[in-house]
Amino acid sequence: MKQLLPFLALLFCIQTTKATHLMGGDLVLKTDSNGIYLHHTNYRDMVGIPAYPTATLDIYSWDAVTSSWIPIVWAYGMPQVSPSGIQLTGVPYGVEVYNYDTPPGMLSSMLSSSGTGTYRCVVYDCCRNAIIGNMAGPSGESLVLSCEFNYDATGAVLDQTPEFLNIPVIYGPINSAWAYNPLPYDADGDSLSWEIYTPIGALASGNLTPCVGYILPPATGTGGLTLNPITGEFTWTPSMLGNYVASFKIHEYRGGVEIGSVIRDMQYIVIPDSAGGNLLRMPEFAMGTPYLTNTADDYNFIYYTPNVPFSFDILASDPNSTDIVTLTANSELLKPGASNASFNSFGTGIGNQIQGSFKWTPAASESRDKLVAVRANDGTFTKDFTILLRKASPTAISDKNTTGFEMNLFPNPMAGNTIQISVKSDKGYKNATLHVVDMTGKNVASFDGVQLGVGQTFVQRNLNLPKGIYTIQLMGENQVLGNSKLTKL
Repeated sequence: MKQLLPFLALLFCIQTTKATHLMGGDLVLKTDSNGIYLHHTNYRDMVGIPAYPTATLDIYSWDAVTSSWIPIVWAYGMPQVSPSGIQLTGVPYGVEVYNYDTPPGMLSSMLSSSGTGTYRCVVYDCCRNAIIGNMAGPSGESLVLSCEFNYDATGAVLDQTPEFLNIPVIYGPINSAWAYNPLPYDADGDSLSWEIYTPIGALASGNLTPCVGYILPPATGTGGLTLNPITGEFTWTPSMLGNYVASFKIHEYRGGVEIGSVIRDMQYIVIPDSAGGNLLRMPEFAMGTPYLTNTADDYNFIYYTPNVPFSFDILASDPNSTDIVTLTANSELLKPGASNASFNSFGTGIGNQIQGSFKWTPAASESRDKLVAVRANDGTFTKDFTILLRKASPTAISDKNTTGFEMNLFPNPMAGNTIQISVKSDKGYKNATLHVVDMTGKNVASFDGVQLGVGQTFVQRNLNLPKGIYTIQLMGENQVLGNSKLTKL
């Protein structure tokens, strides 16, 4: 993407020599063998000034009598820790990540002295990028990040705040649909909810002041910035070039009562959708294993059954045939030592297409919903695809094998327009539906009233499709029976 560099230099360097380096980050409460500690992640714009060696930290306790925040720690220099200064890969312009921790024992000692209560911790530094386009005066606003939590001085109850398992997606082309999941997660198993939040630009007596004149980033008519209420996936189709900020707040609940919150604030950079006469596009996904879609809340899910091996496959490619696509995944299930889940990716031998495979055997006692965010990167742009893993009800079909269902396509690859589908099933379906889904997840053809008998059934259909990779999916009785990949030459 060398053609982008002159534009990027112009976009990011219209600043003074004392330009900010702050792009965003978050602040969370965690625990390890030394006790509880605060962890701050900061993302640095590498054309700005060097990253600060310490982050400025205030800690306040809530006084219910005066309804005010009382300072406990004031302007503490939270030290930088390793790893820091790591440059993010897969972006056309330098961004580094830095980490800051409170020293072992410091926070535990301070909270023990202050006692049981509600605490607000805040990190802040000046200043925001002067060319941020959705604030009234960004250079006069600080980057302020906070978290809140309850502390029990007896040690009987431990409350860690939620954290974010995915690093931000920072760059994307104009007029393309971005999809990025911060992947909120709580180590204590508390319930979480999330919302789009107004970024904070100042701190006074423990109170947080929103940035002046903040508006949501500009978007196409149908592509406004949203945060999915079920999966937490952020989507946005930007309509203007430039630098914009968006902030997310994660709320933590226990027993129906809110006990904490964290904020992620991040700068997002919209770049042109062409370079050197070539269109620039985001990677695209196609599921290789059947999944269901909740159209009301716009999310995809797959059923799992406790104590039964579970897997799904997913494909990714890029409209730019010369781009090399990589595929990774993140989930609480993939945290080191968390479970027996795994994710591996490998080339399919078809162009720049890559396949990922997720495998997991849920514990017999498992009952909670789990999120898996699969991330594709083409060397410049990154896109996420989120799947919710949901425990199967006693009447639900968790996967195609439980139905004794098998489907094969002939010919495959297909050069003409006629496809024959061989279906073996131990159960008949009077009115199944055949769907043809392209690599973007768009349903390009549907056939209702497919009659499937017990045993083997042959179904023939005319599919006038452009060249590409498709998923042929059969549904019956409101469940996915099975699917198979089809290559159209």
